[in-house]
Amino acid sequence: MLLRRFLFALLLLPLVVAACRPAATLPPASQAAAVATPIAAPATATATPEPPAVPAPTATATPAGDATVAAFAEALRQAIDRGDKAAMQAAMADHFNIIWWMGDGLEYTPTEAVAVLQKDYLAPNGAARINPGANLAALLGNRPLAFFAPEFKAEKAWLLTGLGRDGKGEGLAFIARQPGGAPYWNGLLYAPEGFNAEGMATYLKWQTYANARHGFTLQYPDGWQAVELPNKTYQSGVEQVWLAAGKLPPPNTGAMPDVAVTITAEDPSPQWAPQYFDDYKAEAVMLGAFPATRFRGVNKESQAPMEAVIARVGDVYLQVTPGQNPDNRWQYEVILTTFAPL
Repeated sequence: MLLRRFLFALLLLPLVVAACRPAATLPPASQAAAVATPIAAPATATATPEPPAVPAPTATATPAGDATVAAFAEALRQAIDRGDKAAMQAAMADHFNIIWWMGDGLEYTPTEAVAVLQKDYLAPNGAARINPGANLAALLGNRPLAFFAPEFKAEKAWLLTGLGRDGKGEGLAFIARQPGGAPYWNGLLYAPEGFNAEGMATYLKWQTYANARHGFTLQYPDGWQAVELPNKTYQSGVEQVWLAAGKLPPPNTGAMPDVAVTITAEDPSPQWAPQYFDDYKAEAVMLGAFPATRFRGVNKESQAPMEAVIARVGDVYLQVTPGQNPDNRWQYEVILTTFAPL
């Protein structure tokens, strides 16, 4: 619930407003594409002087004062600066949120979160840095802690720069308090092109796809192409809309585009039942303006991570799945927020 409220509050930011969250057979690959490949273990870091340990969060801790939060924040800053996996994980509670600016968010266990952070967000060249003195209110057009619901005890936000595989991303690291008062690292708000106006201009150039037959629109990045299936080149037993950053995948190979929208008269959710997956998760989300369910898991047959967002729109169901290119993951997350009735 707190994550949903956080995402809802993010969508109210002035900058965001100016800029625009069956049969017993396994799901076929054409309807649910695999996502990022398994994360490799990070290389062992060279020895460095031992920094202050990150205080481990506990629900029963005595309420901490500002000095405790400041000490925790400084230790976390040092852990991020040197890429200390163990210290970053110890700073988290039972879950960690990674949220895309203008997009949706995902919740991870601390172990999952650290692996994802090191793979996709904390660049291997060590460019990621916390900037404690940044004026976040000026950068975002609002106080960052005001994004949270009152009952969520957010205490501190720091700007991170040099994020992402290309080092161009920025993010906010949020520190909050456990019910007992102990500080912990709650999550990361990530802007792949940065929070500045130049970076956000990426979203202003997006194109609009409109489907008059089924009454919905979506937006997709400038330079991408949108193709409706079936057509002369691509045969399909169901209606689909493919969104691709570059060339479309070769026909008759089972390959999928960067984003696929499958349109069906019947609800495809039974194909995403828990008996078909390991590490299964199903959660209520929004597909733009439409209530939806997000399914994630590891397919028991293929052992591939898979996911889909499914929503009913009028008389049909939309199933939105990502492609296999992790570099286009953030565009997929933002596309999910742009669906609207026609």
